[in-house]
Amino acid sequence: MFPQIQSTMQLGASQLVERLFADQDTPSSVPTEFLKDLSVRFKDDGLENIIQPLVTGIAARARAATILTDWRTPFRALLMLIEVPAIAAVIPHIATWNPANATARQIEIVSALGPFFKTSGFCSDDPSVAELFGTGLKRNKADSAGAFASIRGTVRGIHTLLFQIVNGIIRSEPEAKEKMLNYLYSVLGKNERRAQMQVDRATVSGDGFIYNITEVLMQFCDPFMDSSHSKVDKISHTFFKGKSKIDVTKETRICASKELVEEYSANAALETTNFITDIFFLTLGFHHIGISRMYVDYKRFMKDFYEVRDQYDRLKEQESSGQISPENALLVKRYETQLEKMLTFRLSLESQIMDPLILSHSFQFYNLVMAWLLRIVDPAHAYPRNPIKLPLPEKPAADFAILPEYIVEDIVEYFLFVLRHSPETIGSSTLDELITFTMVFLITPGYIKNPYLKAKLAEILFYMTLPYRGQRNDDTLGIKLNTHPVALQCLIPAIMNFYVEVENTGRSSQFYDKFNIRYNISQILKFVWKNPIHRNMVKAESQKSESFVRFVNLLMNDTTYLLDEGLTKLGEIRGIEVEMDDKTRWEAQTPQYRQERDGVLRTAQRQASSYIALGNETVNMLSYLTEVIKEPFLTAEIVDRLATMLDYNLVILVGEKMSTLKVKNPDQYRFQPRILLSDIVAIYLNLDCPAFISALARDDRSYSASIFHKASRILEGRNLKSADEIAKLKRLVLKVEDVRQQGAEDEEELGEIPEEFLDPLLYSLMEDPVLLPTSNISIDRSTIKSHLLSDTTDPFNRMPLKIGDVIDNVELREKIQAWKTSQRSKKHQQQAEPMETD
Repeated sequence: MFPQIQSTMQLGASQLVERLFADQDTPSSVPTEFLKDLSVRFKDDGLENIIQPLVTGIAARARAATILTDWRTPFRALLMLIEVPAIAAVIPHIATWNPANATARQIEIVSALGPFFKTSGFCSDDPSVAELFGTGLKRNKADSAGAFASIRGTVRGIHTLLFQIVNGIIRSEPEAKEKMLNYLYSVLGKNERRAQMQVDRATVSGDGFIYNITEVLMQFCDPFMDSSHSKVDKISHTFFKGKSKIDVTKETRICASKELVEEYSANAALETTNFITDIFFLTLGFHHIGISRMYVDYKRFMKDFYEVRDQYDRLKEQESSGQISPENALLVKRYETQLEKMLTFRLSLESQIMDPLILSHSFQFYNLVMAWLLRIVDPAHAYPRNPIKLPLPEKPAADFAILPEYIVEDIVEYFLFVLRHSPETIGSSTLDELITFTMVFLITPGYIKNPYLKAKLAEILFYMTLPYRGQRNDDTLGIKLNTHPVALQCLIPAIMNFYVEVENTGRSSQFYDKFNIRYNISQILKFVWKNPIHRNMVKAESQKSESFVRFVNLLMNDTTYLLDEGLTKLGEIRGIEVEMDDKTRWEAQTPQYRQERDGVLRTAQRQASSYIALGNETVNMLSYLTEVIKEPFLTAEIVDRLATMLDYNLVILVGEKMSTLKVKNPDQYRFQPRILLSDIVAIYLNLDCPAFISALARDDRSYSASIFHKASRILEGRNLKSADEIAKLKRLVLKVEDVRQQGAEDEEELGEIPEEFLDPLLYSLMEDPVLLPTSNISIDRSTIKSHLLSDTTDPFNRMPLKIGDVIDNVELREKIQAWKTSQRSKKHQQQAEPMETD
């Protein structure tokens, strides 16, 4: 009888959504008292059904918002609900809280809090952010700085509101807290692929979503990240035992075998954890799939960025000289477009991962992580309350060994990133934890089985020795290496042992990797060399004859290879430069030929720079080491090779070949022949003693008195050495000539040597023959010791061999001595016979 007017207005709880968006000071808003009354009236009587559409409606608004639009309104609306504890407690019970079947990509859209965590300042998530950075390859620095400040301020505001939302839910009731933790563990599990080197971005959550969750978790860590780590004992050591809340079954462990992992986890029940433990491991996990991954991706991205930019610059050069082909002219436009996109992406990324506040927050967290790890390996489990006692037990505790390797990896990636890009972040902070951590794990073998992780620890120390932006050369973080008690005790033995250890890393790239690692070690050693405590530690290490001789052997091997390769590359560069200087002939060549030669030149330039820089450092290291340490360099297995290597490089530097090394810009390749010559001559002078002089005299391949005389003239003319040092060098040459003369007479006296007395590798007369147990061949002891420094097998049958396995060949030694005596006796008789006749 009374037809109703059809209304399009939503009825029920949905009516409140728009009112929640209204300003609280306006009549159209929802009073807080009304929400409280609503929660009391419907508690245990359908409150969940009322809240569900409210949260869904607010989330829909948040999903459409960006940092350039009104993102605050949906956040403020959700906070209004959260401020009522009964409503906050019921939110984790709604159907959209944590949809079980949602993928990693979907969870940030369909889960109740997903759209709020998703609000991002990354261009990869929200392309509209690019508007803040302007356009063009040459951006205005002031505009970029303004964009950085704007994004950082906005994102920090988002983090503050997100923390209030999550904290409100967690504090509402214990069950809500558990559901919030389960939601975060679920998001972490769904995104495990984000940690992989190659990942399809469409299958994982966006950077902003993970970044925001990480920072919210960091704020929950604040109460237990005090400088004394007073609550570190509340963090579980056995979180990963058995079936943990974070699945690490596919993860590489720090140093545990598969059998140990299985044994450790057998029959272990799921551990009941406290809130501090949950937050700690969630923060570790989200760092791993989020910020830590971004550091690695940024490094890879910047490599690609510089390559594209270099290609673009070369093409622009051709364009300006009018030598560009039509095809390359099109490439210029493509590169311009690509570079502009890459630059925007870079600025967007840097605005957040280089935010000083975020970096400082992560610094505090990783200090806590390092303290926790050190506490586990400390046999007394008393660190940091008490200093850790070294050396550690030979085998680490199972609690440490089975931990995922990524925990240590993320620590080193963080510190390398900060030291490269923002060292001032930790410049004013305490480095005690970092120094102790690096020293303990560098000096203790077997605790970290991945040599590349240990190499990164050494790389951290290397970056600490560099002056950072705006600071004096002597103003570095590395000063701590000269004062910290653990560094004074451990640094020298740690880096010297690691120098030897990296010879074989087990990877296909080990040959080139070891040079980079050793370069870092050489810089650390040079940095601390002036400290008498560290110098005395080097002397102490030199007393461990076998290990130090191995170190010296590798130092020589590196010097020989690096200088040879570097100087060879300079010769190649010189040849191509000469070819290019003949403009007529060069222009007559085909474009393809010129392009190929240009490619060869650039490769040679890059390689020469690396080889020579590393070669300079190894020669310099030999120079200052031999100044205070002599004996290990004069052992029978080392001294001949050292003399030969020095003579060979002296010939190159001052001989006829030097003209082939005169490239146009030697500083570009760090080629400083005067400094190199000075260091090599310093080694000669440092080792001026009978054993070394005899070794020089035995070098028939490269030694020449005339080369030394020429070197003396250069040193004097360039004022590279003092008059006393040049005089000492000349006296050394006279001593060598005397020994060579005596050697020639001895050789004539002995005559032809029987084959059985000749060393089978060097074909020289054996002085101390030993028998190899598996091949049954006699060889001089110094020869086999020298061989075993680089190759631990019998050279005649490739069977494993140690120097302790060889057998003194007393019978052969006595025969050699008898023969020498007999030969000399015959010679004396022959010389005496004419006199008797007369």
